[in-house]
Amino acid sequence: MVAEIDGPDKGVTGTLIQKLRKETQNHKDILIIPSKQRISVQDGSAVAARLAARENADLVIWGRNPASSDFITLYFEPKQQHWRSVLAADTEGVTRVYPEGQLGRYDIQQQLADC
Repeated sequence: MVAEIDGPDKGVTGTLIQKLRKETQNHKDILIIPSKQRISVQDGSAVAARLAARENADLVIWGRNPASSDFITLYFEPKQQHWRSVLAADTEGVTRVYPEGQLGRYDIQQQLADC
């Protein structure tokens, strides 16, 4: 599930959803669902975890796009802290498999021009 990105509307959330859907189109077990809920940094992980539980989402992606920055910060909030295995791209775009118990909440920061 992708929550509305907090900050000025630059179409970031829509672009993120579009790219996630494109990258996961061959994975029939992954469904990208948009949420109209905006999660601020002040709301944080607790609100993201409640959204995941309420909507039965395995993962909630939320973040911020400050008006004073060309960077977007994304947070990945798993519903459960212990997945059997998870594929995730690191900061260099390398996909890694994280065994059970090694993945909790994590975040990334990306320049908007690269999104």
